[in-house]
Amino acid sequence: MSLISPKEGVNQLKVLSHAAGCQSEGFKQVDIVERSSLTKGAVSNNCKKLVNEDLLLTENSTYYLNDEKLIDYYRTHIEDYFRRRDIPDRFRYYNEIRTRTKMKINQLFDGEIGDLIHDILISILSKANRDGQIKTIQDLFNRVDYVLCKASEDVYLSDEESDFGEDLLLLAVSMDRSPEYLSILEDYQIELTNTITFKMSEDIKRGE
Repeated sequence: MSLISPKEGVNQLKVLSHAAGCQSEGFKQVDIVERSSLTKGAVSNNCKKLVNEDLLLTENSTYYLNDEKLIDYYRTHIEDYFRRRDIPDRFRYYNEIRTRTKMKINQLFDGEIGDLIHDILISILSKANRDGQIKTIQDLFNRVDYVLCKASEDVYLSDEESDFGEDLLLLAVSMDRSPEYLSILEDYQIELTNTITFKMSEDIKRGE
C-alpha cells in the first residue's frame, strides 16, 4: 500500500484539501493541526513543500491555494492522454481525435471547459479529506477524469444544447484507454463498439 499512497503524498493532499475548503479566506497552520491528525511539524513541513511547488501561496502566515498552478499540473496530467497509441484498427480514429484535441488544448483550458475543470477539481479536492479513495494528487486527478467523462456522457445523451458539448466529447474519447486492452476483453465477448464513448467517436468523425 505504501507504494500506492506514500505518506508524504497523503499529508500534502490533506493540506491542499483543507486549503480548497477555505479558499477565499485562507488558513493558518494551526487550523490544520486542530482539524486533522497531522502534527504541527508535519503541517509545517508540508506547507513549506507546497509553497516551494507553488501550490500554496502565503501572506502574513496565512496560506491560500494556488488554483492556477493546480490547473497547470492537471493540464500536464491530461495531456498525456493525447499521445497516439497502438490500438485496434476499428478504434484507429481515436488517435486522430487525440491529435485534434491536443491541437486545441489552449482553447479548451481558456474557455468554458477550463472553467468546468477548475470547478470540478476544486470541489473534489475540498472533499478529499472525507473520501477514503483520494490520498494523493494522482488520485485527485483520476477522480476529475472520471467526473469529466461522466459529464460528457450526460451531455451526449441529453436533448439540451451545450456550448461546450463537442469539446467534452473530444476529451472523453481522447481519455478512453479501454481499446488498448480489447484483446483481453474480447476473450469475454466484450466488443466496446456499443459503448457511449465509441458512439461519441463515430459522431465526431461524421461531423467533420
